[in-house]
Formats: sequence, structure tokens, C-alpha cells
Amino acid sequence: PSPAISHPSHESLKLCQHSALAVIRNFDELYRGNFLPYTWPTVHSVFLATLSMLYCIWHVPSITRTTKLETLMADLKSASGVLSALGEHWFSAKRSRDLLDELSQTTIRWLIDLEPKEKTPSTHVVSEAQDTSGAGSLPMASTTNNDGNGTQGQIVEEQLVNSSPFLDAI
Repeated sequence: PSPAISHPSHESLKLCQHSALAVIRNFDELYRGNFLPYTWPTVHSVFLATLSMLYCIWHVPSITRTTKLETLMADLKSASGVLSALGEHWFSAKRSRDLLDELSQTTIRWLIDLEPKEKTPSTHVVSEAQDTSGAGSLPMASTTNNDGNGTQGQIVEEQLVNSSPFLDAI
């Protein structure tokens, strides 16, 4: 959100998520190839991209459901590594990395807590919801009644709406 667009649509936030992931992955590729520009705009870009990615996970239920923990952790590790390298030249990069590491841990714990605890065939079915963006997936719960019909994602959707770690983090 910004002062100009205080309540962006979910579609806009999905685009932000894709852009944020591209920024993080591109700077990680530059870092691994020894082409990373050690400038203040690089620190700013990586920090804001990571913060935007986390915000989108917290506030868009479809992104939350489709976020794969392994992929998220790899992207967060990439951002942290780039900020660590930038921290050799810019002290604020180290502080940014530390703040993002705290938010990352909170987000990962929240996503783990959202996963269905009980995975018996009669009560919960776990399916993989794939996101074509490459952002990954998170198991999504579906409650199945006696006739085999389910209401895909209702449990997870309710948890997402009521339990964003962003509110606790700020």
C-alpha cells in the first residue's frame, strides 16, 4: 500500500509479489556471478522487494495458500545473503537483513501453523495448489463430508483472514 493506493487489489498485490521475487532472484544471480552493484539503491531494492514479498504472503490468501515453504525459505536466504554482502559496504544493509530475518522467521512459523494438523483421509484432504508464477505451493485443506464433496480451502481461508503475522510484527 501507499498513500496514493491505500488498499490495492489482490490482483495488484499478486503482480507486486511476482515483481518482488524477480528482484530478489535477479540480485542473487548478480551476487553469485560477482556482478552485484554495492550501492545504496541495491540495498533499498532488495529490502523493499523482500518486505513486499512478505506483505503479499500475509495479505493475499491465494498467495499464502500457494506459497511453498522450501521456495520461500530459499528466496529469503537469497535476500539475506545479498544484504549480508552489501553490509560490508553499507551498515544499514546489516540492520535491514536482521529485521527481515525476524519477519521471515515469524512468517515461516505462521505458514507452518496454517498447515492442517490432522491429515486423516476422512476429515482432511491435502492437495497441492500450484501457482504458475513459480512462487511454489502450500498444502491447502479441504474438509470432506460423508458424500465426498468438499469445500476447498474454507478452513485455510478463515485462518488467513483472521491470523496475519503482519499485525503482530508492527
